[in-house]
Amino acid sequence: MKAVALPGHAPGHTGYAFHTDEDHFLFFGDIVHVPALQFGNPTFSWGYDDDQPTARATRLKVFHDAAEAGTWIAGAHLGWPGIGRVVRKGEAYGYEPVAG
Repeated sequence: MKAVALPGHAPGHTGYAFHTDEDHFLFFGDIVHVPALQFGNPTFSWGYDDDQPTARATRLKVFHDAAEAGTWIAGAHLGWPGIGRVVRKGEAYGYEPVAG
């Protein structure tokens, strides 16, 4: 397990990456606040981010990297079951929760 800096939301905001031989996982708190809006428009900011430009850049990087690598993501605001994958949808992204 490795701590990953995810700046923009609050000072010291951190996620955790975990890698197995088969899968990659990223656990995070507040890079996504409103999944229904922010996957389709990752530049949409939320007033609770201390540094909105940095939070946008972090979100875009996480979405891009997760979609490219097939990384599983788990986040506080993702809704049930709270874990899934980021998929590319043209210039935007989508979230596909794990089948439960």
